[in-house]
Amino acid sequence: ILPSTLPADTTGFFSGENYNRTATVRALPSVVSDGQGGWEQPKVLVINDFGHRGGEAEFLHAFRQNGMVEGIDFDTYTVMGPSSMVSNGIGSAGFHGANAQQLSGYDIIFYLAGNLSSGLISDGTGLNGNDKGDDVSTLSDWHQQAQDRNIAYFGDNIASALSDQGTITQTYLNNVMGVDMVFSDARPALNGQTAPYVTPSGSPAQTFVTGFVAYGGCLSINSFDYIIPSNGTGSYAAHLFTDGGPSGDPLTPAASIWYERMQQVDTGDYKRVDMTFPFGFLYITDYYPDSNSGIATRSTLFEEIMGAFGYGFLIGNPTGTGQPGIRQLVVEQNHPNPFNPSTTIRFTAPSRGRIQVKVYNLRGQLVRSLFDETVDAGVATSVVWDGRDTAGMQASSGVYLYQVKGEGFNETRKMALVK
Repeated sequence: ILPSTLPADTTGFFSGENYNRTATVRALPSVVSDGQGGWEQPKVLVINDFGHRGGEAEFLHAFRQNGMVEGIDFDTYTVMGPSSMVSNGIGSAGFHGANAQQLSGYDIIFYLAGNLSSGLISDGTGLNGNDKGDDVSTLSDWHQQAQDRNIAYFGDNIASALSDQGTITQTYLNNVMGVDMVFSDARPALNGQTAPYVTPSGSPAQTFVTGFVAYGGCLSINSFDYIIPSNGTGSYAAHLFTDGGPSGDPLTPAASIWYERMQQVDTGDYKRVDMTFPFGFLYITDYYPDSNSGIATRSTLFEEIMGAFGYGFLIGNPTGTGQPGIRQLVVEQNHPNPFNPSTTIRFTAPSRGRIQVKVYNLRGQLVRSLFDETVDAGVATSVVWDGRDTAGMQASSGVYLYQVKGEGFNETRKMALVK
């Protein structure tokens, strides 16, 4: 992996590899070796237009439960101080924004707006609740490029905000997203519910099978937009609020809208899908009791969205190899133990990511770093310690600790070196 953060190496900082996100600058796109002498980048970009106001743990956890690693499988563009509207969005001019060509390597975008009601996908005017960055042009031009383009929008007020911000954003809402905004508050049409149930409608993407709760109730009350498919675009409601009116009523508030079409670019035909949810990603919660065996509903929904976009994979086993169903780091006791002169440490990771194996003495001093690499999900990995320290000197007899750490997991076990 080429260095793409500032600091380039966060080892030794507080939280180590999880160095505080607010203090880390990322250069995008991330690039990794393709194993054939070239380079490739992640196909997924998260535009976090909610900034560091909350919700980061929710989307990062959903990606992690699907075995996706930041900087390898997806990148994150975080808008700093989104409510300031001083040109921080994805369409901002200069080095901290992006243009369509710079975004061309991303086939999928997840746009997260939380419960913000202004400064969202902006037209660049800085007026009527628009940011000074021209997000509309950037995302519109991204849609026009070759390759399939898929984008999922999440936001409590995404439709009402785009309607209020002017003609340009209203046109993007109707013609690109395939959405009409009826009212800025769906509660009157949901029998007053602030935490309505959401169920798949069965059309048009059959990959959607999981229901959930759009949690807008206490401790805070969020008013979700009342949206319907845009007239004449061929868009559909892929999810419905079950507390609304009859499912056949064209004015039933949609819990998601799916707009799919084909577009010719040069000599090729490419799929375009825009999917809109009128609530923030962080407000997606599980039915009770939980029936997903430890997998969060928002993680399952994320998997279903990716599958509907044509990028399917199995949760916990994104590479299609190894043991499906691994949900936690599995660390085996080293063998042999006691040992002389060498021993083998085996572990299996639940998701693809970076794993470190280190040996410490009982005083907590580092003796040897054995392993620091990216491993695939569900694949057993073996690491051998030859009983030597970092300097290559033979360690003395005694009890040592080996630590296997990575992707939110950390397990330490004892082993004995005897002579």
